[in-house]
Amino acid sequence: MSLILSLLAAAIALPSAAAAQVDPTAENAITCASIYCYLGDRGPAYERLAAKNAELTGRSLEAVKTDLDERDPRLRAGIADGRLQDADMVRLGAGACPQTFGVAPASRSAAPVATSSQPARPDPVRCAGIYRWLDSKYPPTSWGTTWAGDEMVRRAARATGLDYDTVNNRARSLSFATSEMGPLLDQAVECQQAYDSEVPPGAVIAATQHGDRPGIERGRTSWCRALASDFDRGFPDVASVERAIARHPPSASEQALETMKSLQWYLDSMGKAGCPSGFWEERMAAFEQFSTRATNAVRQAKQRAQNEGKWW
Repeated sequence: MSLILSLLAAAIALPSAAAAQVDPTAENAITCASIYCYLGDRGPAYERLAAKNAELTGRSLEAVKTDLDERDPRLRAGIADGRLQDADMVRLGAGACPQTFGVAPASRSAAPVATSSQPARPDPVRCAGIYRWLDSKYPPTSWGTTWAGDEMVRRAARATGLDYDTVNNRARSLSFATSEMGPLLDQAVECQQAYDSEVPPGAVIAATQHGDRPGIERGRTSWCRALASDFDRGFPDVASVERAIARHPPSASEQALETMKSLQWYLDSMGKAGCPSGFWEERMAAFEQFSTRATNAVRQAKQRAQNEGKWW
């Protein structure tokens, strides 16, 4: 929902309707595709928008369309409760989206779906418990909890009117059977849809081990993006590492090894999560180049020490 609001804000901030264009990012592509879907236009423009997101994220087109199917009821719920306006969807489908991505304007061929009653939402405390349990049973981090689990607790607290600690304690007291992972993951996806909070990394890892379920892709994309971002932040300037090893081999070699261990953890975590190749392929190549150059620098330092003795 926040992505549509961001797209709307960006379009409003532009100086004129004729110039209503936003950044052609992956998120804006899938947001525009979601708007076209809401307006009942699943023609060539919708297909191109979905394909653009697939191209930019490295996901399959099937995974993107699954994601879009999950977003549709949330968008309609936002229209129904007033958080979003139908007129804004029409305006984005006619302006910012087609102008940004070079597709035809959206053609409304079906009226928005309106329902007199909404299905009962799953119990929010149980949802928080499922998220916490999955992160604990399939720990993505050494501390056994994640921001996704924290967010589900926060949303459960708002839904129940209880404070965070009370919901968190109740959630952590819940336990679930490991023999029925498929249904439990489906319940996690229902929670994701009901409270607009992506399934946690523990659910993504469980799905990789026990079989994917419809709706997991949203949580996978979020977790893979976080891992990739942290990998990039921790990746060093390789030339600087080589110079440091040449100046003071003992300390610099140890630091290089610790950096390698940290980067390897992110790559291993991407494997456990089943991240698409767009997230890890180039990073793996960069990691291997870094490892090779650092190893060669250490080898050269050892050779120099044998020939000249200690110089640091």
